[in-house]
Amino acid sequence: MVLKTKFFIATLILVLLAGACAPAAAPTAIVEEQASSTDLSGIKTYLLDKSSELRASSQALKEASDKYYQLAEAADFDYAALWETHPAEASSALNDAKSATDTMFRGLAWPLKVRT
Repeated sequence: MVLKTKFFIATLILVLLAGACAPAAAPTAIVEEQASSTDLSGIKTYLLDKSSELRASSQALKEASDKYYQLAEAADFDYAALWETHPAEASSALNDAKSATDTMFRGLAWPLKVRT
């Protein structure tokens, strides 16, 4: 039994040494793939246009909210008094803000739903 174990160990060592000393496999040629020539200019144009729209809508929303804030501040944030004294201006500011928000989120269904 001892002789079989020694023989097995010696054979294993010999196989491992022979495998370690064997020449490496021939290198295979690596083919570099050409970068695809996909035209992404349409996507770039869309994103630039959308960014410009969002910037303009954001500015309009800021102006409308600043206008409403100034009206509310002048009424000491008494909204009943605000609506009694300046109903047209307050309504205009809120409608402008809604219009800017609608432009910002054009194409999205309301109410926005969380996907799980």
